[in-house]
Amino acid sequence: MSSDFASLTVRQNRRREIAVAAHVAVSPEHESIVRLSPGVATRGGWFDTTVVDASEGGLGFVSELFVPRGCLVRVDIRNPLNTDESLLVARMRIKRVLMVDRRPGYLVGGIFEDDTDDFPTRLTGFLSIIDGAEAG
Repeated sequence: MSSDFASLTVRQNRRREIAVAAHVAVSPEHESIVRLSPGVATRGGWFDTTVVDASEGGLGFVSELFVPRGCLVRVDIRNPLNTDESLLVARMRIKRVLMVDRRPGYLVGGIFEDDTDDFPTRLTGFLSIIDGAEAG
C-alpha cells in the first residue's frame, strides 16, 4: 500500500508567506536557450518580481514575464528597508509556472540549486530575518 504513494510530492519545508521585491535573471547556463525580449530586462538581464513565499527548499515569486520550467535563474531578493542592499542572492531551478491573470501574471516556483560554500549560511540568515519579522 505504501508504494501507491511513492510518486506523491510532499512539501518538505515550512513555507513562509512574504511580499518582498526581487530581481530575477536567467542564469548564464541557460541564456542561449531562454532569451528575454529587448526592453523587458535591464542591461544585466534582470527583471522585477515579488517573492511571495520562501522556505529552506526554494522560493515562489510573481512575475509579469514567463519563465519556463526547468530554467536556471538567479534571484536577488532586495531589502525593503534599503533597496540598494540584497537580503539573499541565489541560484534556483524553476519547477512550476502558473498563469494567474491576464495581465499577464505568473506564479513561479522553484528549488534552490546554489552550490556555493556559503549558501546554507546565507539562506539561514535570510530565513531568520523573515522568521523575526513574522514574530514581530
